[in-house]
Amino acid sequence: SENVIRNVNQFRGFVSGFPYGLKPRFVLDARGDLQIVPLPMLTPAEFAGLHTQADHLLPFDFFRPGSGGTRVLRFPYSAAVVGALLDRQTRQRLLGMPAWESFYRPTHPSDGLAVTAAILRGFYREALQRGQQPVVVLIPTLWDLQQLQQEGRLPYASLVALLDSVGMPTPRVADRMLRELDQRDPCDLYRGCVLHRHLNAEGNRLLAVIVKEWMEAEGLLPSGASRLN
Repeated sequence: SENVIRNVNQFRGFVSGFPYGLKPRFVLDARGDLQIVPLPMLTPAEFAGLHTQADHLLPFDFFRPGSGGTRVLRFPYSAAVVGALLDRQTRQRLLGMPAWESFYRPTHPSDGLAVTAAILRGFYREALQRGQQPVVVLIPTLWDLQQLQQEGRLPYASLVALLDSVGMPTPRVADRMLRELDQRDPCDLYRGCVLHRHLNAEGNRLLAVIVKEWMEAEGLLPSGASRLN
């Protein structure tokens, strides 16, 4: 679910803190169609100056310093720190909320929801053209499951509704995972309670079972086509 953030990002270092990860990204044209923004080709000097020249070098990165999600610490530093604390994404992290929740709002300035939905529609359409059966699976992070357990809602519920509305239903992975946990801690399905993102062996097996059973129920697999041991 956190990929909604990566879908509006060109340099992963702006969102992860690691100084690597230049990548292409998609934007939407006036008709709402996907347009590719190619992989940025930077010189060593330009790469070294990304944090001060991002507006010029990476204009389509929502997280470029001084823009969407990244702040540059400048004098007076106290004001910069206060500004960062007031930033919605920072507040979400401090409150234990998924930092990507606001990106799934239709009104978010990043257009994260619209871009993500368009990418999934493009994938779905291309798979059908190839004679393949596409299945969109939205995999929850630990934070997503905890929010669903505690508040009865998912951060990416708007994407689920949007996919349903255009005839691209998706298995309700998070809801089924919570039912299977039966009051157990959601941490049991992940690689500890620190990374929040990656499923462990039990979580991956449960995910496979959920998707297989959903595909059988949707008529996308013959009953008993494969067996999970």
